[in-house]
Amino acid sequence: MMTPDELRALLARVDTMDNVEKSTVIRELVSQCLEQDSIIQLQKASGEELSLQFQEVKAQRDGYSEDNKILRKNLSDALEQVSQLRQALFGRSSEKTTESPSEDSCEIPSDPLDEDSVDDIQLPLPPAPVSKKRTGGSCKRGTRELDTSRLPRYTVREEPDAAAYNEKYGQEGWYVFSYEEHREVVHFKEMYALKVTKTPVIYVKQESCDMDHEIVRQPRKEPLYSGSIASPSVVADIMHKKYVLFQPFYRQAQELARKGLPLSRQTMTNWVNTITIRVLRIVYMFMCSELCRQGHVQNDETTAKVIDDGRKAGSTSFIWVHVTSELDHEAHTIAVYCYELTRGTNHLRKFFHLCG
Repeated sequence: MMTPDELRALLARVDTMDNVEKSTVIRELVSQCLEQDSIIQLQKASGEELSLQFQEVKAQRDGYSEDNKILRKNLSDALEQVSQLRQALFGRSSEKTTESPSEDSCEIPSDPLDEDSVDDIQLPLPPAPVSKKRTGGSCKRGTRELDTSRLPRYTVREEPDAAAYNEKYGQEGWYVFSYEEHREVVHFKEMYALKVTKTPVIYVKQESCDMDHEIVRQPRKEPLYSGSIASPSVVADIMHKKYVLFQPFYRQAQELARKGLPLSRQTMTNWVNTITIRVLRIVYMFMCSELCRQGHVQNDETTAKVIDDGRKAGSTSFIWVHVTSELDHEAHTIAVYCYELTRGTNHLRKFFHLCG
């Protein structure tokens, strides 16, 4: 296509051209005009096509928006149905809601299992404690320190066992070098305080050389939970409120925080689980042994729903209870509860064989 300058130059020398040259120029100009017109038509058609495509994309977007609204509503309805089914299967959790339970969640399920089932059942005992080793990583600094600044504090100073140290090191062979502090939270009739126990650290002289010495820490009474501020009074109060007064851990945590003890429900759960394995397991085994010595023992079971026991969610499990009989008038009342997957009589054989 000719430029404007080329057209001006061509126009200036039109008068000097012969007919042949004029015809050639005219044909070239017509060809360029036709080419330009075709380009304009092509651009116009492309613009119209783009406009149509834009309208189609816009319509699709509007349709997707409507579909998205419908899908969101369906998802919300499905989640609500799942929540209602979960409540019907497992009941409402008092740890997470303050709503009153519905009547539908209180229905007692039917008993579908066979009375004489003899499936292989695990023994109804709490698991033995398992020591876990750290696999790596580092504990964040300061995360283990509990803020006890709002609690009242008192100090108990334990005196050294002078007779024992005199017998072991001689009367002039030792003296109290310092005191080591041990802290634990104690409970006094709805009041919490920080108890600081100071145990003596003994400096023992060596006869061979005045520069040699030995540092001896007087052993402290075995703590309830090593490395923790937990005390028997606090853990007993937490377990009493949880299992006797049916007060969930998160409510206890709120009440403790108001009294100056910011104790999380995770910490309380850890304390209860640890003490159950270390201490209550012994009590459990002793009660089983004493129960089996009675002349008559009564047994019964009831259905229970457990979310996670290695089977499909919603499977029916059973809580067995073994109690002393009313026929043994002089026997102390003993009640032992056991969790089982079935109500088969194989549980009774294993239980009495273990206790006997």
